[in-house]
Amino acid sequence: MSQTNGRWYESAIQTFWHRALVAVIALVLLMTPAQAADNAAELAGLFMQSCVAFVGDREGLRGWVARNHLTPLPPAGQSAFLGGQAGVAYDATNNEGKFVVLSGDDGSCSAIAEHAKPQELISRFEQDLRDSGLPVLVTEEGDDPVDRALHHRSYRAGRRIFVVSTAAGGGEGPAMVTATAVSP
Repeated sequence: MSQTNGRWYESAIQTFWHRALVAVIALVLLMTPAQAADNAAELAGLFMQSCVAFVGDREGLRGWVARNHLTPLPPAGQSAFLGGQAGVAYDATNNEGKFVVLSGDDGSCSAIAEHAKPQELISRFEQDLRDSGLPVLVTEEGDDPVDRALHHRSYRAGRRIFVVSTAAGGGEGPAMVTATAVSP
């Protein structure tokens, strides 16, 4: 990997971590107490349908959002979830729990759950990747350098980067999965 590509990749990972921190804080501030059922499978499925299918395709993702009748969050929710990033935050809450889909103007996408069990989310996400024919190549894993309450697991699949962000220590809590397309 060239020095330029390496810096771009590091910048992309830092952006993921920043978004994860902002999203977790927003979930803690905006959401009501977690429902009893775990949302790992639901979050993984939402991510596969939205973010994996449309990573790098902002208009495609927003068309999917419209077809599935997701509504933009109110301005306070937009601000809390996007944390200054350009894009739109959509309410994807359903009978299973509280969810949000973030559509970045840069083509990035995130799916967020009010709570999920980290190990169940990772297992389900990796199984969904395998089932769709995408490789499961873990590139990095560790606690967030700024907020030790967050844990990140990064994957590379061709020109896509996926990051699963959960509560550190394996405890149930807010979770986010993010996708970004990497330039060739």
